[in-house]
Amino acid sequence: MEVLDKGKKKNLLTNRDVFELLTDIQEGRNGYEKPLPSQHNLSNVVYTTLAYLKDTPCRHQSQDANRRFCDAVKGFGLTKAEKLQLLNLRPTTDAEIQVTVEECEARLNVEQVNDLLQVIADVLPTEPSFPGDDGTADDDQEEEVDDEETLNVQETS
Repeated sequence: MEVLDKGKKKNLLTNRDVFELLTDIQEGRNGYEKPLPSQHNLSNVVYTTLAYLKDTPCRHQSQDANRRFCDAVKGFGLTKAEKLQLLNLRPTTDAEIQVTVEECEARLNVEQVNDLLQVIADVLPTEPSFPGDDGTADDDQEEEVDDEETLNVQETS
């Protein structure tokens, strides 16, 4: 998913960003209103999407982990789209890397693929960081992020 803002550059959203946004909409926090009873379609989309995302690794990811991931994979020559897919899918096997990274055989050798898998395992959590953490942000602990940083997979030269 991408957010288009007239006059500004496009921002890609990770599954984590979508999860946080829809959670805010569903709970009516951070300036978002809960869907009205007459907004059946919106309620259905929010509910269905959250139900799906709750069973994916994004539920346990954080903005900080996503930034650390982007910093850690700079040397692999990945595109923004590939970084986004790796964040969203959190591959655990070399076969998953092969289908996520375009022309992987030509761009990455076996050692680099293994290194990439290790970075993913080290930086992106599969489970909550601490007991009781369900992956959702507390209202009191949310950090403000500059518009330029909302793209967790931003490419820096």
